[in-house]
Amino acid sequence: MTMIKFPGFPKEPATNYWPYPKALNGYWHILTLSEQAALNYILRHTWGFKKNFDFISYSQFTEGVANLDKGCGIKSDTTLAKALKGLENKGFITRKRFDNQRVKYGLMIATSENGEATSENEVVATSENEVVATSENEDTIKDNTIDILYIYTRILDCWNSQEIIRHRLLTGKMKGAINGRLREKRTVEEICSAIENYAEILKGEDYYFKYRWTLQDFLARGIDKFGDLEIAKTNYSRSTIDGTHKSDNKAPEGKYERFKKR
Repeated sequence: MTMIKFPGFPKEPATNYWPYPKALNGYWHILTLSEQAALNYILRHTWGFKKNFDFISYSQFTEGVANLDKGCGIKSDTTLAKALKGLENKGFITRKRFDNQRVKYGLMIATSENGEATSENEVVATSENEVVATSENEDTIKDNTIDILYIYTRILDCWNSQEIIRHRLLTGKMKGAINGRLREKRTVEEICSAIENYAEILKGEDYYFKYRWTLQDFLARGIDKFGDLEIAKTNYSRSTIDGTHKSDNKAPEGKYERFKKR
């Protein structure tokens, strides 16, 4: 295997960087090399994009995110698991697991004098090419503009992973649809959650809704219908149109009427 040589750092240190926490200066020595690698990766995907948490898969840690990075350098799942557990036990990160097996990694935020945790950052789109981070922690995060490529990639990967209608490339119209939802202050996690809810309803035998949108159409017309999985399950349950719950629900009308006949 040919060794990849680092081309060097930019000449001007005031540009081409992302914020790195000074709080680590007195604690770096208590981390193993694998813990340092994993923590650096989490920091890049959180503070590097002006937020305190992110959904990161094992494959992203080990292989990277398309068009963004090549991972943290750890190739063994066992080593990675040990490193992440160590970071959690030592108080550097938090992990929250969801029913769909997704894991949200967060930075352990220091509490203020009144005992309240500092607020998490929000991300708002301003154009097709950039996103502005809004936060009360401006003394920590100085640069307000970040590359939105990572957000586009995350949402496209989430969509394609559900095998609804796969898109090879992200078009300008798709980017515009994503930006529109980000301007509504929806997070990437909320968008991806709605996509996963839509896929579950679409593929479930207990539900009559079988219309396959493109990503662009879903963001424009479908995301509000599938933001809450339990509500979507109730709205699109076959038992509703079969009359099982007629007293509680009415069968949908209009273009979905044809599903009654299935």
